[in-house]
Amino acid sequence: MSIEQDFDQYNAQFDRVEWLKGVAPGKMGAWEASAAGGDMRAQFLCAKVLQTGAAGETDLRRALFFYEKAAEQGLGAAMVNAGRLLMQGARGDKDVEGAMGYYQSAADMGYSSGLYNIGLLLTEGREVPKDLPRALEIWTQLEREGAKGAAQYRKQVWEQLIGQE
Repeated sequence: MSIEQDFDQYNAQFDRVEWLKGVAPGKMGAWEASAAGGDMRAQFLCAKVLQTGAAGETDLRRALFFYEKAAEQGLGAAMVNAGRLLMQGARGDKDVEGAMGYYQSAADMGYSSGLYNIGLLLTEGREVPKDLPRALEIWTQLEREGAKGAAQYRKQVWEQLIGQE
């Protein structure tokens, strides 16, 4: 199977981690070779294997490296995952600014997971300043797009805004 077929196969799975655990041990070498050659799909697959430990140990730093390489080429899923790893402190400390940058880049490409993560951060206000009006805009947009959970977040933010008046 080609990298493109492997990537499509990964995306078609309901339980992607289980699928990776089954195929990654035999394919990781080929994926790494393709990733080194610049194939963003191979970079993503390598990152996911390293993030989940599907072929053995987890290595969040190397996973982040591969996600960032794929993100540089415009892969929205890699942008969101790079942002998540930066929020987890894959390089040591949390990098909120870096994560927000990746989330925004993904959102700008129309990748709803990027916008979803921004909405969460603005709603919670833990790592970034709480911005309920902007969060309401995001949740309203995501609800219109049919994003799971967006309606509940929109309602929660709306109730918080009304309570502030």
